[in-house]
Amino acid sequence: MLPLSFDRVMDGQPITSSLPIFRLPIELINHITLYFSPTDLASFALVDRDCRQLARSIQFCDLRMDRDGDAFLEFLELLEAESRDRKNAITLPRFTIGSCVRRVYTHYGPWEYLDRVCVVIRDALPNLCRLDWETAATMSSEMFHCFTSIPLKHLGLKNVRLDHALEVQWARNMRPWALESLVLFVTCYSESDSGVSDEDAVPFTMSLLYQAAPTLSNLVWIGRIDQPYTHSFSESPPCFPNLRDLTLDAIRIDEIVLTALLGPQSCVTSLTVSACHQEMGPFLKSRGCLSSLTHINWISGGLNDHSSMISFIGDNTQLQSLTTTCGLPSATLDRLLPILSRFRELTTLQLTWDEDHIRSESLQLIGSIASLKHLWLSADSRSEWRRTWQVNHVDLAEALFPLTSLETLFLVGDTYATDVHPMLDRPEAYYASRTLPQTVDTTQYFSTEDRVLLESTRDSPERALGPRSQILCRAWEEWHLERMTAFAAQYARRPSQMRLFYLGQISFKYYGDRTVTSTRGETWPQLGKLWQQAVGISAYGY
Repeated sequence: MLPLSFDRVMDGQPITSSLPIFRLPIELINHITLYFSPTDLASFALVDRDCRQLARSIQFCDLRMDRDGDAFLEFLELLEAESRDRKNAITLPRFTIGSCVRRVYTHYGPWEYLDRVCVVIRDALPNLCRLDWETAATMSSEMFHCFTSIPLKHLGLKNVRLDHALEVQWARNMRPWALESLVLFVTCYSESDSGVSDEDAVPFTMSLLYQAAPTLSNLVWIGRIDQPYTHSFSESPPCFPNLRDLTLDAIRIDEIVLTALLGPQSCVTSLTVSACHQEMGPFLKSRGCLSSLTHINWISGGLNDHSSMISFIGDNTQLQSLTTTCGLPSATLDRLLPILSRFRELTTLQLTWDEDHIRSESLQLIGSIASLKHLWLSADSRSEWRRTWQVNHVDLAEALFPLTSLETLFLVGDTYATDVHPMLDRPEAYYASRTLPQTVDTTQYFSTEDRVLLESTRDSPERALGPRSQILCRAWEEWHLERMTAFAAQYARRPSQMRLFYLGQISFKYYGDRTVTSTRGETWPQLGKLWQQAVGISAYGY
């Protein structure tokens, strides 16, 4: 989230600094400060009070209130002092930290301070826009009313336990709440009644949806696969005229709720769904074409019968992107791919097999989707360290040859065989063992510094053991990069518009005749961010 403009965090005070930057228009000041590093901001804050407040507007834009210890307690007390001054209409200090905060994120604690944190959120943060509340501590009525009393635009309630009294009291005394985005994953709890279950949170959830429906544009609704109860509206369902992005993850809802969200009046453009409950399948199968829909993200295989999801996808031939972040069996994808080959506007496709290979017939069908610009293929990538998909790059490059508009290609979960010791020659251990083939001259991958280091420890085998191991790992990385570069060249020669290629855990970015490679070893979040930057769509759902 971007920081507030400088005039918004000044609490109505005039700018008095003589620094030249403050003579620029406010909009330019904000653009310039986005390029400041944390060290730059720390130094800038020491110049004068205006500089300090400008630095604060960036440093405290996103505020994590999940720390413990004396430093957190001192910071909390500082915000409490500001909240008391605001509440009592006392003249505030020239500038406040609370005015700079746009987002608050609380994740699993500190539980003993949560009541105080809620009061600070209500009274000390006048410009708060987004609240992400993720804690297993029970949320009381008083705590939640602190949130409803401020003009939040974005609210995330994830893994939150509601006090049973909150559900009853708030459901009866609801008032409109102009939320634009909402994440819902709540359960119910009571200290005095052991018979309270998660189902008792349903009235609270549905009441919240009633009040947010007119303004809501993004809804993420999460449940559990083993959830035994169904969500339903007790009264006539509300309308969601502004809803564009919808995620239904393992949530059990009846046809009335589904119709309110995805019925004839729906304007949803992006749907993330897991068809893991029996109510979802028949609705999707009978829904037909949702003309506003451009993106589907299938996030869980769920039931063994995938025909309802395949039918729903087939009815929406206007789709521009389709992602399957769950591993699907070949039998399912063999039914899906012939349908996708008829799509004419599909530009982004992400497919994940739950097996360690992709059949050549499937690759041929993917190569027939001429409109594709961005393609992610993954097989058996259920963990970051265990890879079993051995890619045949000759066959894959040939199958994708017709895709002349392809700009982005990700091969995730790929691994390779090498001619090493039989105990190490296992594809799933390729990245872990990092062992060069026996036929490779290891020394050609040594740097000058490596050679000097080895020479200096020649007479001391014990001293050479650690450095030699590190040098051999670096040599393997150089050899692996050379090998992946050769594979990438097979695709770069194709008559396409290739801009980004990811294989062997290395990204190749093409800028005309220049190629930039990354260091191997991106984590799942880094890989997802790389894909999202290239395509504009999350690789892992929401």
